[in-house]
This record gives sequence, structure tokens and C-alpha cells, in this order.
Amino acid sequence: MASTSRRCFLALALSAGASAGVPAPAAAEPAQGVVWPESQALPWFSPPERLDVLDLVAAGPDEQILAASLQGSVNRRRPRIYLLQPSSEGPETWLRTLGVPYEQAPDLYALVARYRAELRGLVVPDPAVPA
Repeated sequence: MASTSRRCFLALALSAGASAGVPAPAAAEPAQGVVWPESQALPWFSPPERLDVLDLVAAGPDEQILAASLQGSVNRRRPRIYLLQPSSEGPETWLRTLGVPYEQAPDLYALVARYRAELRGLVVPDPAVPA
């Protein structure tokens, strides 16, 4: 049961990360951060300037949770981390579709080191709580 809820969590995190990279109409784009008017179902995110891409296709559950947590924290100001995960479309389909410049990160810990100054607090996943 825990691995199913983790998969669900990771799928949602990937979806959120992918949608964060989709630019909104020019008039609605915030310079930085998120704008969520009450009149719409989903927020507008700042457009990405470039992305650090991390391949999670062969990563274990612990690294996937750490990567999704890092992505969620760092991408609050502007989409900057994109996670590649197994997908029926192929892991790089949306990355190529976005047309945003990107650089492949060597590993998860290189990204943690890169964004270390922006990280505060911690995320404690509980396998007993469904994602």
C-alpha cells in the first residue's frame, strides 16, 4: 500500500512540476512566484528561464521523495527543477515540448548542493498517510 501511495505522490509531483514549466499568457505571468486568482481553477506560475533536469527513472523511492521535495521547495519562486520519471509518453516528452533551455544535473546531491542556500526546514514523509 505504501508504494502505491508513493507512486501516486510522485506522479502528482511530476505533474505539478511539468505544469509549473508551462508558461501562462504574457499578461498573466508573474515576475516571480505564483498568482492564483479566485476566479480560476489553477494558478499561473512564473515562466522558467532554464531548468536543471534530474533523471529519476532508475531512482529508488527515498531518492524520488527527496527529489520531489527539493523540486517543490525550489520551484516556489520560479520553475527551475524538472524531474524525469518513467512515463508511457517517454520521460523527456514534456521537457522537449516546453522548449526551455536545460542542463542535465549529474545527480540528486549536486542539486541539493546547488540550491542549499534556499532550503529551510524539512519534509518528513509518512508512508501511513496516503499521498
